[in-house]
Amino acid sequence: MKVIDKTPYQNQFSKSYSLFFDYYVELINRPETENLIFDAEFPNIFLAFRSIELENVSPDAIKALEKFTKYLNIRGRYGIAIDLLESAKEISMKNPDMGLLTILLQLVPHYRKVGNTPKAEEYAQSGLTEAIRLNSDEYTALFLTNLGFLLTIKGRLDEADHLLKRAMGIAKILNNVEILHEVSIKNGYLADELGHYQEALAFYQEALQISEKKGSEEETCVAFVTDHPIMYQ
Repeated sequence: MKVIDKTPYQNQFSKSYSLFFDYYVELINRPETENLIFDAEFPNIFLAFRSIELENVSPDAIKALEKFTKYLNIRGRYGIAIDLLESAKEISMKNPDMGLLTILLQLVPHYRKVGNTPKAEEYAQSGLTEAIRLNSDEYTALFLTNLGFLLTIKGRLDEADHLLKRAMGIAKILNNVEILHEVSIKNGYLADELGHYQEALAFYQEALQISEKKGSEEETCVAFVTDHPIMYQ
């Protein structure tokens, strides 16, 4: 019986798949690519990212994956996003330069939204440890913020307060408006849980001011400020 050598066919398939994957990475990373394009191209984009285990993941691919999972988050497709991010995480753990911190940061809120708080906390703690090891102040602040929010949800308010104060301190030193915005919202939520409504309102107003300066008034911040109980006292 003659044995057929499948190697040439496998090589051709891998090459075609690589071009397919690269095309969608480039498409997603275009500034003009919006959710309507994702809706129209979803089956092909999903298929491309399902091949991530076969690909040599690049920084551009991680950037595209981050943008695509944000789209999935908006559409409520958390399970699909988690599957893709977990695949990317396995590759990135072998090569941390390929965006491990970015992937862990994406996984934390996705697991929280599907109700798996222990997994979210595990990844937030792992990300914080890795960020500190790499001396990345930006990621340290982001993971402190996420971990502080998770502890707030669990009712561990004193621990959450400590972490969020650390995050706010780093964000102010960095003068990073994106992180300041995120920490302000999470501090507002914590202050609400503590019953410190005036303080909570001040945090939400700070987040809203940051959004306005960026030219993107966030509906969440507006709702927190206009609907807050303190406004009716």
